[in-house]
Amino acid sequence: MSSQVWSMVQEYLLYDDTWAFALTSRQSYQLYCCTLPVPADSAQILRQYKAIANDILEIIKSSERKLSSHKPRRIRSSASALANNICCVGCGLRLSCLLDGFVPEMSILQKIIFRITKRYRLQKIIILQLDLNFFLINVTHFVLSKWQSLFLDFKDIILMDARAVCGSPQLLSVAEHPIVFEKIKNVIQKLCSDLLGHKRQLRNILRFDQKDTHGLGLCTLAGLILNYPAVYYLDSTSDHNCLSMCPLLLLSVGCRECIFNEMNGSTVLYSFSIPISILETIQIRGGCDEHRQNTGLMERYLQTVNVKSIHQRLMECSLSFTPFIISQYKTLSFVAL
Repeated sequence: MSSQVWSMVQEYLLYDDTWAFALTSRQSYQLYCCTLPVPADSAQILRQYKAIANDILEIIKSSERKLSSHKPRRIRSSASALANNICCVGCGLRLSCLLDGFVPEMSILQKIIFRITKRYRLQKIIILQLDLNFFLINVTHFVLSKWQSLFLDFKDIILMDARAVCGSPQLLSVAEHPIVFEKIKNVIQKLCSDLLGHKRQLRNILRFDQKDTHGLGLCTLAGLILNYPAVYYLDSTSDHNCLSMCPLLLLSVGCRECIFNEMNGSTVLYSFSIPISILETIQIRGGCDEHRQNTGLMERYLQTVNVKSIHQRLMECSLSFTPFIISQYKTLSFVAL
């Protein structure tokens, strides 16, 4: 990584040289950071995770009629991945997640979610279907987070125009691009309304109609649903974008130590990217604003976090985590792994 890029990112993120950077390719820089410390009882969490994975495996085996088409190892791997996602979303470590890879038939998936959340005292989870994609949503915390974003006029996210017509990624703001943010506002309001309606019902699947997306591309919708701090704006008219030769900073957010398996290393909850050019743009604009607040990416993401509610969220679930709190700034800490 060039010294110029290093200095810019280092200054922007407001951290010292203890950050662990790794050059992963010619066009991608990777930064590892985390939101949570080592869980208080990793062994207990590991045992519960294994029990959930075994329960899921048994449900799949007893319900799936076409097991012969899937190798046993693949089924076990899928059960473990699904257990990971259910744990993260059901206890509030993540507001939502995307189900990737092998997904059981919908009736089986619904059975799994219902049984696991009830048996292990996890919070209400709804399966959201968007086109051919499936998400797990923690309804309560997802809706609270999104309404907070609406109240703050989306100051807690960075929206970047990555359409091919732009040539290079451009930073979007509510003041300069009201139509784009109005579309996002309408989509979020509709989605939250539908989720709250389903929360009061026994059904745990919601199909979000394409006509309610207001022309937003699937990439943008996924970024909003997954609650990424930085989201790419793409519309539904084209699959092309302007990111092919754009240097990106990839940030992985997780826990300092492994939780969900016995291998050494960190547990990554999710990853998102942001173009280096966008970081430069934000830094330049921030430097001209005498009254700027929370100029760092992490600080901007966390400026709306209510530490007390986060702590309560983690303590009420059966998977107990203790967030690391910096009392001076009243935010959760992002620490290099």
